[in-house]
Amino acid sequence: MDALQLDLSHLLEPVRVVPFPARRLIGLARDCVDVYQHQSNEKALAKWHGAVDLIEDALFHAGISDAKIDRQIEAFRDLVRGETYRRGLSLATSSGEAS
Repeated sequence: MDALQLDLSHLLEPVRVVPFPARRLIGLARDCVDVYQHQSNEKALAKWHGAVDLIEDALFHAGISDAKIDRQIEAFRDLVRGETYRRGLSLATSSGEAS
């Protein structure tokens, strides 16, 4: 190390990256509702599961606990539900869908 440079690495705290909160993923929620509104139920369900998998993977890899991941998925579900109601749609209630 250069005599003019100080080694301050011992002062640095570990950095933890926290994914964007699920309730703020408005674009992803709107995409889910767009597919639900304009395409088949199978495609809508696939989009929903893909979005949930994306959120779960990001949170899991950031070291977030299972309980917090579950809460984030619920927050995202509420966001999708709100966007659906805003558009005047109703969600199907069969197992696995966003209702």
